[in-house]
Amino acid sequence: MILESIYSILFNDAGINAAVSGRIYPNMALLGADFPLIVFSNPSSAPIPTKDNASVIDIHDIQVDIYSATALQAGNISALIRALLDRYTGVVEGHNIQSIQLRGIQTSFEPEQDLYRIILSFSLRECL
Repeated sequence: MILESIYSILFNDAGINAAVSGRIYPNMALLGADFPLIVFSNPSSAPIPTKDNASVIDIHDIQVDIYSATALQAGNISALIRALLDRYTGVVEGHNIQSIQLRGIQTSFEPEQDLYRIILSFSLRECL
């Protein structure tokens, strides 16, 4: 799954890992986890059809959520992730990532948890 590659990219970046003390989770955070933390997911994927053969490129939607007690900290972590992932290319965990492109940024405040949240949306092209 492409999420293995995203985890590897985020976890192996010293700045991001230090900023969240290793709290980087696929799909959902651990119950009771400390903040700040990162949750990443792959809400959808689509093959790119070819005329005569099976798809050789898949497009994955990647969502990265940053949760933090302060807006400044969430923004700083968001900037680190954006700098790392936007226009990323390479082979990671056996996945040939042709490119990752930032598609959008959303910010919000979660009053129930007293947390700031930034959502980064990316499009990832994977060569099969």
